[in-house]
Parts: sequence; structure tokens; C-alpha cells
Amino acid sequence: MTDQLLETLAPHQIAATYPPGAILFAEGAPPAGVHVLLSGAVDLHFAGRNSDRPLRVAERGTILGLSSMMGGRPHEYTAAAAKPVRTGFLDTATFFRVLNEQPALWLDVLRILSRDISSCYDRVRELSAGRTKIEACTTSSPGASPST
Repeated sequence: MTDQLLETLAPHQIAATYPPGAILFAEGAPPAGVHVLLSGAVDLHFAGRNSDRPLRVAERGTILGLSSMMGGRPHEYTAAAAKPVRTGFLDTATFFRVLNEQPALWLDVLRILSRDISSCYDRVRELSAGRTKIEACTTSSPGASPST
């Protein structure tokens, strides 16, 4: 997130602190706004995932819940404090009002969303390449020629 966007949103935020393990929002819940991560780290998980490893760890400057709020969809993941966290919360109406008062900031929001999409594509590529390698190892037996 750009410094200008951070500075513009700061006076409109409601400060919140969360201890480790606290849930900021749950996957499937309707978004009430966004959380600007001011300090600490937040683990992002899919519900019911059988792993202690998060999908991603969000750090200072991340706007949590942005894509859900912008898309008017339920949250795609659960956000849980990995260590003590301090956030600034902006409800949906306030967030949109602030951006509409300074339209140039919409470009920052689009860049954030674009980076998130690119990151997803990169991850899909990594997973796809890994699956191809695994499939190649499990489908060919020693001495057999690869199938065409």
C-alpha cells in the first residue's frame, strides 16, 4: 500500500488490537469493511484446511478483506492474528467515501488488487508445475518411454 493511501485512511480508522490466535474475520462471513494491518502479522487460512501452515502471512501495510469488500462477496479466507496485531478498521461506507473524496487513490486500490491477482496466478503456476512433475514421476515406470 502506498504511503499516501495509508496517510489518507489513517484519520478514518477505528483502532483495534488482537492477541495471537484472535480471528479478525472468518471465511464465508460477509465483509463489514477492511482492516489496515498496522503492526504484527496475520495468518490467512482456508477453513477446514488440515495444516498449521497458513496460505499466506500478511504483514504491516496490508489491507485485509479488500477483495471481498470490493467484490461484495463473503470473505475468501479466515484471518487470524499470528502474534499481537494492531489494525485500523474502516467500514465499507467510510472506505468508499474517503476514496471518492480523493479519486486518485482508486488507482492505488486497483494496483493492490492487481498485485493480489498476479500473486494468485504465480501460485497456480507453481502448483501446476509441481503437479506435472509429480504426475510424470507416478505415471511412468522405470525403463518405459514417456507417453505421447
